[in-house]
This record gives sequence, C-alpha cells and structure tokens, in this order.
Amino acid sequence: MLFKYRIVIRILIVVVLVFLILTSACTEETLVTVQPPSLDNVTQALGYSLVPTIMPRDFEFDNYDVFDIGSEIITTIAYKRIHNSDYQQIFLLYPVNLPSSTNDILSLENLVLKWQAPDDATIKVKVNEKEAYIVYGGWSDKSLRELENSNPEFLTTYIPEWNYYVYHNLYFDYELPSGQTVSLTLRALTNPFAWITDEELIAIAESIVFTPAT
Repeated sequence: MLFKYRIVIRILIVVVLVFLILTSACTEETLVTVQPPSLDNVTQALGYSLVPTIMPRDFEFDNYDVFDIGSEIITTIAYKRIHNSDYQQIFLLYPVNLPSSTNDILSLENLVLKWQAPDDATIKVKVNEKEAYIVYGGWSDKSLRELENSNPEFLTTYIPEWNYYVYHNLYFDYELPSGQTVSLTLRALTNPFAWITDEELIAIAESIVFTPAT
C-alpha cells in the first residue's frame, strides 16, 4: 500500500514540474530590453534622436538612414529578426507629417484622385495618454504600381486594392523636452499579425527615449 502511495506522489510531483515548466514557457517575456544604437548622423541632422528601448525577443538593430528630401529630413531605423526562415522587420520613421484625422491618414493622394482605405483598417488607441492610430495593412503593390505608371485619366476610375496583412502600423506623436511635437510611424512587416500585437506596438512606442545632440 505504501509503495502505491509513493508512486502516486511521484506522479503528482512530475505533473507539477511539467506544469511549472509549461507555465514558465508561456509567460516568457515577448518584449525585452535592447541597447539603443548610436545614431550620430540622425542627431547631427535633426538635433536629436528617438529610439525604442524594448523590442520583441531576438530582434536586433539592423541599420538606419537619414533622407534629405529638400524641405524635410526623415529618419528610418530598422530592426530585424529571422524566425522560421521569415525575415521579420520593424521600422521606426520620423519626423513624418501625420494628418489630424483618420480619413486623411488612410488616404493616398495624386493630382487627380484621392484613394480611401476601408473604414475597418484603423482603430484609435492611446500612446502615452495621447491619441494615436493603429492601421492594419496598406495599399497593394499592384495599386501602387498603377499609381506610379498609369495616366491620370485611367486613375480617376481605377479601384485600388487594400492589403490588410502587409503592414501593422502605429502612428503616434512624441513630445520633445522643448515642447515640440514630433510625429512617428512604427511599422512591422512580413506577416506581422502572426508575431506582434497592437499592445506590443504601443509598448515599443512608449519605450522610446530622447537623445539630444552634443
């Protein structure tokens, strides 16, 4: 009888250990702290830099660019992770011109037309208690090619396509210590909805730190 009790107790111990292991695996952090990269060219061009301090696990800094497009300077910062042969990426872009309404954020203007994305492609959220927008997807590659290559007369009747799955975007504002507001876009791509949530995008945005030029 005592032998049977010992077997039962051992089984219970094994079950508890397995449960603890599985619980630990399931609650493992999906976002981890990352070391902000040095962005000397950005701070020289803008007078400051903005970088996130958390990223999904195994993401690493890839590269950055500073684009001078005449009256504006735009920075893109790229992070990457290779997961199950997928090259997953997160981009941070700033400063960008963000319209004040959801409809304008989802529009793509040409000289003779204004494309309107589906109403269900966006939701309002909060980043650091300020209004922000999550946008699911973007215009299809085919539609963008038509916009670039087609004549204006054709485009006035062309019905563009919206791809809900190509991007996971967060549009938000960041207030600099000077009081100036900078608008940013955080974008995940390569089947993004399989590996990052709205809440995680917001957490990354809220982790951004300011570094002034020296």
